[in-house]
Amino acid sequence: MKMYHGSPKNFKILKSGKSGLFLTPHKGIACLFIPDSSKVFKIKNYHNLYTDYDAWYFENSKLKHILKSFIIYHNYSEFKDYSGTSEGYIYTIETSNLKLFDYEKNPNSDRELVYFGNDIIYLNKEKIQVKWKTEFNKKLLKKYGEVKFKK
Repeated sequence: MKMYHGSPKNFKILKSGKSGLFLTPHKGIACLFIPDSSKVFKIKNYHNLYTDYDAWYFENSKLKHILKSFIIYHNYSEFKDYSGTSEGYIYTIETSNLKLFDYEKNPNSDRELVYFGNDIIYLNKEKIQVKWKTEFNKKLLKKYGEVKFKK
């Protein structure tokens, strides 16, 4: 089975790291990980920044291909929202021989799985550009609280 990993970084080999390697069967979901949150929100020394995406709630049939644009929702009430473009890579991985795990026992396991193990040589790497816009979301603020800055 082919799965995808999205990243703003250009890798020669994919490594799982401590938190594993996030994989998805949908190119559209992989696109959501192209923008680097620290660059999008232009802030440092923060924690408690939570993001969500309008595309996360699209039907699977709309996520088969690379997204042209999407909304990044956030819980940072003082942030001045804007639009931008990010470049990154969609990596195609053959997972037939890999042991995959549900992401945090998430009910969205048809969209996201995690690989822990040896380095992976990907089948294909596609450089893409995605358009996005940020949008404050009161539900995220209510659920997670305001962004806090470390001293």
